Amino acid sequence: MLPTKFQNKLELIEDLVVTPILESRGLLCTIPDIKNLKENQITDHLVKYLKFHSNSKYQKLYQTEILTIMRPTEVYEDKESNEPDLKIVLFSPSNIITFEAKRINKGNPPNVYCGKEGFQRFTDEYYEVEEYCGMLGYMQEGDLTKVIDDIKSLIEKIFFIKFKEIYKNCFLSYHTCKDNKLKCHHIILDFT
Repeated sequence: MLPTKFQNKLELIEDLVVTPILESRGLLCTIPDIKNLKENQITDHLVKYLKFHSNSKYQKLYQTEILTIMRPTEVYEDKESNEPDLKIVLFSPSNIITFEAKRINKGNPPNVYCGKEGFQRFTDEYYEVEEYCGMLGYMQEGDLTKVIDDIKSLIEKIFFIKFKEIYKNCFLSYHTCKDNKLKCHHIILDFT
């Protein structure tokens, strides 16, 4: 059941998940050497921000069972994990948004973000996702506008329906995958 403030799950996700993640960029940019950290290290910092350093409205929610953040039980930098990088439970187990995170740099261009180790984990049913998912792009080098244009161009080839712009560095893509509608929030955190 959704809180009455929200008309639908999309509003809930955009207010309680997307907004605090976007707000985290400023704090994450203060981390020494953020441009060279590995994906899981950045995600760990993001989770700490959401739980302990975010706007008081969000911090209180993330410190209770109202919003629960889950990380994989085993995180290895050099081994494959069959779990998503991040899950956020919103008020009840029936409201979960699952995130995959990817660094974007010379060694990890946008095609890695969109590929089988990135966004296609959702479209190829590698992860069980009901309706909503998210991609976190940790941009460590490059031009934000070009990276987003490249990502959109690649995503248009994957069961694509349409885009909805949310912010300069965040958009929603709609897809049809095996008779299911999939909505994915793409959040690019620019650390350049």
